[in-house]
Amino acid sequence: MFADGSRAVDNGNGSSPNDDISQAKIIAVMGMTGSGKSTFIQKLTGTTEVTVGDGLHSCTQKPQLVRFNHDGHSIILIDTPGFDDTFRTDADVLQDVAEVLMLTYNKNARLSGIIYLHRIIDPRITHGGMRNLQMFRKLCGPDPMRNVLLATTFWSQADMTQAQIRLDDLQTDPDFWAEMIEEGARIDRFDNDRSSALRLVLDLVGREKVDLQIQREMWSGRSLSETSAGEALHHDLLELQCKHAEEIRKLKEEMDEARRDQDERLEMRLRRDAMRHERELEVLQAQQQRLGEDRREEIRALEQHFDLQLRRLELRKEQEADAKIASAIQQIKLDHRPLSPTTSPPSRPSKQDGKPGSPLSPTDAAKKKAKQKKAMGIAGGVLGAGAAVGGCFLNPMMVPSAVDAFVKLANMVFSGETDPAAEDPGQEDLAADTGEVGA
Repeated sequence: MFADGSRAVDNGNGSSPNDDISQAKIIAVMGMTGSGKSTFIQKLTGTTEVTVGDGLHSCTQKPQLVRFNHDGHSIILIDTPGFDDTFRTDADVLQDVAEVLMLTYNKNARLSGIIYLHRIIDPRITHGGMRNLQMFRKLCGPDPMRNVLLATTFWSQADMTQAQIRLDDLQTDPDFWAEMIEEGARIDRFDNDRSSALRLVLDLVGREKVDLQIQREMWSGRSLSETSAGEALHHDLLELQCKHAEEIRKLKEEMDEARRDQDERLEMRLRRDAMRHERELEVLQAQQQRLGEDRREEIRALEQHFDLQLRRLELRKEQEADAKIASAIQQIKLDHRPLSPTTSPPSRPSKQDGKPGSPLSPTDAAKKKAKQKKAMGIAGGVLGAGAAVGGCFLNPMMVPSAVDAFVKLANMVFSGETDPAAEDPGQEDLAADTGEVGA
């Protein structure tokens, strides 16, 4: 719990009975590796589930969802890997980002906005940074830019004069942020504290939700390679392949010349360089092949897997709720059971000469009334809980902690974890009901 009443939620705490995933405020956090995405989420939510990197190596290798509550809003942050990821190819990153965006989109959970983080201490934008920015623009398209915040980070480590010059360049150069600003994107900064992170998020939660370009394209039936982002990555991969192929050609010519001059040391060095370029060329070719694969069936299978796990979670919650209701009703019966014939009634004030006994004192009367109210409250609470549970389970996305279930299961699916429901009693019955039993 934070001082302003916010709380990080990742295990079902703090959910309201009508916690609807379509009403959640979903914000994607994007940017290059080391720009501060995981730090931003950690500072904002207080969660320890998000690992912070050292600025050189990516810790977010798969999309990760983190939820917290603030001022009546259920907010989900999507931590995304950068397209310059240390251990994964751009094609893999694009596939994962597309999958998490389509998973939310198909659940009618539209984005409230995107926060794109950029290190203000970087003296220039590298080729990887330009590619990351290009992919970001292709993912979004022009229309959602009104829901985009371009936020700079690492101000505490910056020379203020140089940082202001870099910020001016970012805002005015059409190769950087200028066009996005013209389309409605806004500039802000993250000062590595919760207050600035919360300010950015609250700037987006009240805005009208948007559909990203890649969501609309894939919803219309395009494969990933046919989307604007996929086509941009395809073009970039071809360009890089041509550069490596040209380097290999030049190195082989130099190797032939070194061989003629009998310069074995130079020939060995050139051969090592050529082999390095060949390995990088193979990686690029594999990326292009993977990008060209039609993985719409995989995305549909992912969604079906998610839905099945959600139904399993609902079944467990329903069973737990039924057990609690039965236990509460049994306790009420025990507390208010009638006296048996062999049980002597409690002594009461005697009546003498037709006159009533001594009346209850004000204190005793108040205690008796409070006890009666408590008993009625328990009964009412049980009935209310039953109604709430029954109402929630009519709609599979209206479980008492539907947003928490969505976050938990999405993270489990993307991380490849085993479904803990696999050993739950009643799983076979559920699978049979949903047609998931294998032959």
